[in-house]
Amino acid sequence: MKIKGLEFVLENCEVLFLDLSHKPYYSFHFGKCHQSYMAQTGDFSTSESTEYFYFKSELKEFKDNLSNTNFAGPEGVQPSKEDCWTRFSKGRDVTSVVVKFEDDSEKQIYLPWKGEWTNKNQHIKIIKKNNSHEDLLEIHFDKHYHWEQFRHNMWLFFNIKIDNFFYKLSQIFKRKKYAKN
Repeated sequence: MKIKGLEFVLENCEVLFLDLSHKPYYSFHFGKCHQSYMAQTGDFSTSESTEYFYFKSELKEFKDNLSNTNFAGPEGVQPSKEDCWTRFSKGRDVTSVVVKFEDDSEKQIYLPWKGEWTNKNQHIKIIKKNNSHEDLLEIHFDKHYHWEQFRHNMWLFFNIKIDNFFYKLSQIFKRKKYAKN
């Protein structure tokens, strides 16, 4: 399915929409998703939550394509792109992400929340490049790790795999050497 965009639903029900229809560079990942079922007075509903969410994009693309579709301010006033970015980056109160598809279907997934008014699991990192048009944005929500721990653990995982690979390779060469003698 083709993705049209992402809605970031904030704690006060504001919605920031990230338009992805023009196919900018981005990637995202939800991990350890759980489905919940609820029935109340004859109504049955399901919801999904995740233990972590990771999103990566070019910072300029993110800022240029972010808009507020459900502004909780004065009627008739629409916030600027910069206001939307400030609200997103400083507010730290995203409760869920709605993935919008081109066929108008959607999937809402609730993010891990820690804190009262701000989400202590929400981390934003800007990776500076030589040219500010190439700066990258990384957004990470996780109830178990802090960002640097996550990166460090991934680095260790890949190093262990590579070290293990070379160790096994050396063992194979030793066996072949002794088999010839």
